[in-house]
Order: sequence, then C-alpha cells, then structure tokens
Amino acid sequence: MSPLKGQTIKDNPKDTRIQIRLDKETIEKLDRLVAEQNSDRLKVIRKEIETKYFVIKLEEELKMQERNFFQMNIKRKIPFMQEEHKYIMEVLYNNACEVGAVVNGNFSENIMQSILYTELREKTKEVMTYKVLDVCLKDLENMDFIQNTMRNPYKETEYGIRPLGLEYIKVCEKE
Repeated sequence: MSPLKGQTIKDNPKDTRIQIRLDKETIEKLDRLVAEQNSDRLKVIRKEIETKYFVIKLEEELKMQERNFFQMNIKRKIPFMQEEHKYIMEVLYNNACEVGAVVNGNFSENIMQSILYTELREKTKEVMTYKVLDVCLKDLENMDFIQNTMRNPYKETEYGIRPLGLEYIKVCEKE
C-alpha cells in the first residue's frame, strides 16, 4: 500500500488489521487505563503488549543465566567428586523421587525432601564406613549440593538435596 499524498513513509507501518470483541467491563477497564495514561486505546494495547513481551524475554534471559551459572559451578566441582560422593547424591536423589519432592527432574513446589542420617547411614553402610559418610556429607554441604535440614542440635540430623545438587544429577544422567 502506498501512502497517501502528504503522509510520511514509516519504517514500521501498521498495515495488519485485527478485530477483537470485548465485553462492557473490559472496555471500561481499557478506558480507565487510557485516561490514566492520557493516551488512546491502541497505544495502551500496544504498550501492554510490549511490556508483557519484555517481561517474558527478561524471564527467559534470567533462566538462561541461571542454567549457565549452574553449569559453570558444577564443572568446577566435578573434579572433586569421588565415587562415595556420587553414591550419596544418588541415594538422596532417589529418596527425593520416592517422596515426590522431585518429579521429572524438577523440584515439586509442595513437598520438601529430607532423609534421616540413620536412614542414610543404613543405605550406604555396604559401600562406605560411617567416617567416610560423615566426611562426604560435609564435602557435599560445602559444595552446596546438599543441606542439613535439621538445625536443632537435640534432634537427629536430616539431609536434603539442593538445586545445585539436582543440576549435578542431571549432568551425570546426560553423561
């Protein structure tokens, strides 16, 4: 479509037409936004589309940065992982899957996972001694793969897998 005489040629012409139907309540909301922004309906709608699009792009970028951060962090820690560490991580991961705290490789929002030290000791007794277990648990805590979820010194210690530990499990599954 060529512009009419006297019109300026635009870099980004708005030549696509869409039609929508809105109920009375939605029109009132739109008009209120128009009045607040001292604008017109189309500009308000375009602005809201741009705002939502910007938020989506920002969230995608943050998730990508988070993935990159986890990957770089894990790459630095993998050389320090021994077979005993890996075994404990597998036990914690399997426990998290059993109780429903991890579903399809992601944390459930509603369930927290933790395993009692005595239960962990029982599951690992054929592979390592108690002293090795204690050292490995401290190592994994320091690497931020697991956390001690029981802070009361008069109760038995419990351990749970952390987001970085879950990412480590995902990396190990890919290899």
